[in-house]
Amino acid sequence: MPMSTWAFLDSPAPLAFAHRGVHLDVPENTPMSFSAAAELGYRYIETDVRGTADGKVIVCHDANARRIADLSARVSSLTLGELQSAAVVNGTGEIPLLSDVLENFPELRFNIDVKDRRAAELVPEIVRRTAAHDRICIASFSAARIRIVRSRLSGAVCTGMAVTEFLRFLARPGYFANVPQPAVLQLPLTMNGIPVVTRKLIGEAREVGLPVHVWTLNDLPSIQAAIELGVDGIMTDAPVVLKDERV
Repeated sequence: MPMSTWAFLDSPAPLAFAHRGVHLDVPENTPMSFSAAAELGYRYIETDVRGTADGKVIVCHDANARRIADLSARVSSLTLGELQSAAVVNGTGEIPLLSDVLENFPELRFNIDVKDRRAAELVPEIVRRTAAHDRICIASFSAARIRIVRSRLSGAVCTGMAVTEFLRFLARPGYFANVPQPAVLQLPLTMNGIPVVTRKLIGEAREVGLPVHVWTLNDLPSIQAAIELGVDGIMTDAPVVLKDERV
């Protein structure tokens, strides 16, 4: 079966993803980290989103607001204003809206990990409003969150596999030969020292048209191992190492 024809995935493999931007000297998941990635030559960014108490979608990884705003509370229990004010006061960094990121970085493609249900419910309208369909891929461990996004965007965006879908893939790879989604398989290279991504898995994925991306590889041996395996994408917190290895 031919590999994916999704516009998001149309660059030469392996795709290089700057995990939460390039945050060597600036906070992760901020406009500064995304600008740094672009300056380094990255076209793809892996990032995360969460919903706030007042129905905004922010770029943020943690469920707790400690790192981004120095507040001991869940992000979902706070308003955007409360988070931004605290971040300014405590000097922890900028808290961007997903809509602003998509509008301000039109040249970048974002692999968006949807971290909670509120974000899953709100992201589709943001995608429509910013016309970002072809430059995003939605990922989540949660099948419920992935289903929400797929249903509200009528399958118009690239999405990754949820955990339950991956378990089905392991049992019956052929099941995915005739389904439009998911569009990509994203996995750790190893888990607890046990290989997850193997030549066999990559071969089975390609038989049904699924590219395989791996995360998060931050050292030269693991990056080289992934390239040798023939993966289709690599996410990293070591952007210089990955960039040099792909040249």
